[in-house]
Amino acid sequence: MEALGGGMRSERLAIVCSDQNRSGVDIGAKAEMHVLVRAAADGGAVVLLNSTDLDELVSASDRVLVFFQGRVCAELSGPHLTVRNMLESMNTGAMPAAA
Repeated sequence: MEALGGGMRSERLAIVCSDQNRSGVDIGAKAEMHVLVRAAADGGAVVLLNSTDLDELVSASDRVLVFFQGRVCAELSGPHLTVRNMLESMNTGAMPAAA
């Protein structure tokens, strides 16, 4: 609850989590899952997607946090959200030079 001008306003927060264990899912079902996750995000839900499929992360995400040795080493979004930049951060523990 948040105080606004003397009144109270409540907001609902929806969180959708998707783990990377989708290797046995057929392509059509995987595409449908992406549509549902995108619709949830577009509807205001917070979506946490965990995947080792970097192409999937680029296509399904607005922003990616890259971890290196248990810490966030890079935050990539927009034109900086590329497989190349994710790989560079994953291997060096630093933000890519281009980002």
